[in-house]
Amino acid sequence: MYFCKSNLNKPKPMKKRSSILNLLIILSVTLTAQTNSKDSLIFNNIKTLAETNKWNKYPINKVIVRIGKTFLGTPYIAHTLDRNTSEQLVLNLRELDCTTFVENCFCLARTVKSGDITSAHFTTEVMQSRYRDGKIDGYSSRLHYFCDWIYNKQQVGIIKDMTQTIGGIPFPIHVGFMTTHTGKYPMFATDSNSVPRMRKIEKEINARTYYYIPKEKIPEVEKKIKSGDIIAITTNMEGLDIAHVGYALWLKGKLHFMHASSTGKKVMITEGSLYSYLADISHDTGIMVIRPQE
Repeated sequence: MYFCKSNLNKPKPMKKRSSILNLLIILSVTLTAQTNSKDSLIFNNIKTLAETNKWNKYPINKVIVRIGKTFLGTPYIAHTLDRNTSEQLVLNLRELDCTTFVENCFCLARTVKSGDITSAHFTTEVMQSRYRDGKIDGYSSRLHYFCDWIYNKQQVGIIKDMTQTIGGIPFPIHVGFMTTHTGKYPMFATDSNSVPRMRKIEKEINARTYYYIPKEKIPEVEKKIKSGDIIAITTNMEGLDIAHVGYALWLKGKLHFMHASSTGKKVMITEGSLYSYLADISHDTGIMVIRPQE
């Protein structure tokens, strides 16, 4: 799972009795990210829309869709989380890949639903989402494999894997790409413990049971999918679990896919259906359906 990171403007000075946790979170954000005004403008625009239109009154899936649409046209940029030499909490609303698009919409929606629409709260949500049990402890603490993110966040109750419920079948997972291609991950070289830790994590992932819906079966089950559900596209590429992620979106009776596209180079909604989008991509085998929880 390749989350991207950079940050909002530097938060306002904290009150004397602010928690140590919030202080540590803010101090962990990179200086460059703190001073980027565009991130702050994007955040404040979403905050204004949410407060003006009372988005907190809507179910979280509808909030996600509304937030997702504000990002349409945002440039696709890969690897924005991996520009540092050590693992740091980074936020980036200006440039998105498929995972950070999903993550930012999810965390912004949780921030809106909380009623505390502040950059500090959003930062906390991202840390809680991006890292195993919400704690930064080196490169391997980031939930790189999406199935691992699903497992960890379901444990704390903020998402629910709906795949088996709506008709999924067992999905044999054999992840191992990261530890067999360490040269693709520069931070492995600066964190000596990360490779053995990641091997252990991969073994744990492979021991779990997951489900998926084969792509040819999507038309049979799509009515059970809601707008705002996270769609994780499964793959048969060796060592990987998920090739791409985005959101389900119903438009005029057709199930579409809202995502940050590496081919389209921006956040967009598929012109055709989710089913047609997957049909001609040989390495895409099906989908997992993840429902954000209130």
